[in-house]
Amino acid sequence: MSSRRRSTCYLTVVCILCVYLVLIFETEKLKKMRSLDRTGAATEQSLAGTNAPKQEEQLTHYDAPQEQVPCTCDSQTSDWDGPPEDDSPPKCFFFDVGVNVGSSSLAFVGDDAESSCMLCSLARPLGDDHKVSGPWEYTKDCIHQTAVSIDLLKEETFPALLREGFDPKDCRVVMIEGSKEFDLVMDKLETVIKDSLVFKNTAAWMCDGRLQFNQRTTIEGRNFKNKFEVTAVNFLRLLYTLTREKDFVVVKMDIEGGEYEILPCLVDNKEIISLLDIFYIEAHDRFMVAKPEIIAKKDDAFDLLRQSGVKVSTRWP
Repeated sequence: MSSRRRSTCYLTVVCILCVYLVLIFETEKLKKMRSLDRTGAATEQSLAGTNAPKQEEQLTHYDAPQEQVPCTCDSQTSDWDGPPEDDSPPKCFFFDVGVNVGSSSLAFVGDDAESSCMLCSLARPLGDDHKVSGPWEYTKDCIHQTAVSIDLLKEETFPALLREGFDPKDCRVVMIEGSKEFDLVMDKLETVIKDSLVFKNTAAWMCDGRLQFNQRTTIEGRNFKNKFEVTAVNFLRLLYTLTREKDFVVVKMDIEGGEYEILPCLVDNKEIISLLDIFYIEAHDRFMVAKPEIIAKKDDAFDLLRQSGVKVSTRWP
């Protein structure tokens, strides 16, 4: 056999081996992804077996009409029904707007930073086909950020609740999350927090209707895109429906820029402002560097809240 033919044969064998190895790698990769799908489905089935009330049942506490997008600021309370102003004692509320992995709610009811991040492994990034693409692991970052949140709560909220005679564990925790990535987290939170009202696949907004999300997530170098539509609840109306002026109301808002729509609408109505006591927010000015007028409206809303006696902190991590 000539040296040229021998070289050609060797090259052919090498190519065949390379193709074989690629096929083995892709097969193992597919098996791993299918295993993650089954894990997410099994967890969802186990959580669905609890006695927690379903989302449809909970929404009866807040009869949100299903309008079409887009909707505009609705801050008029004349047609809204609030709780009765009777002689019942004041209550305390924590509104977790933008729940994510639930660490804020768990920290509020008394868990430490590590325990507050126990649900990180239930978060599931979703791809274009709305199937589980793998576990979302960022427990270390969660613990660091939650430790900062707990320090903030200890500075203002916990002492204020104590002065008013409240234990955070006895407060009603209202949790609102629009992203499907945290469905399993929301289901679990409903079972571990004693007095909770959960709005899953629901976005806090300035009016009632529907919202479309275009979401991009990068995990371990892999890009996931997700487009979905969710129910939008008027956050102002939710406050008015559930709370009274004599109640103690704490809000944490982290909704990736949605605050620029909600806050200017909220401060349009002094009756809504009077329901608030403490307001924590993670502002996202980095999203609005090209729109200084929008940032200015948000800052004006903060000033109005502070002038009305609401404790406002923009240091929420």
